[in-house]
Amino acid sequence: LMRMNMPAEYRHIITQVLGDLQFHFYHRWFDVIFLLSASSSIAFIWVAHKQTVGKSEHESLLLR
Repeated sequence: LMRMNMPAEYRHIITQVLGDLQFHFYHRWFDVIFLLSASSSIAFIWVAHKQTVGKSEHESLLLR
């Protein structure tokens, strides 16, 4: 991914050092994996927050 954001003269050097890698393949899969992990993290945080709010509401009802 660093290669994609470098100026062209440095990108050429990195390409020579690493050889013939399929950069577009790895770049695309990085985006897919990032989106999946971000989505699952948001879902996990939302569920954890809902459980915490639900427990605190339940406890406040019991204390009344």
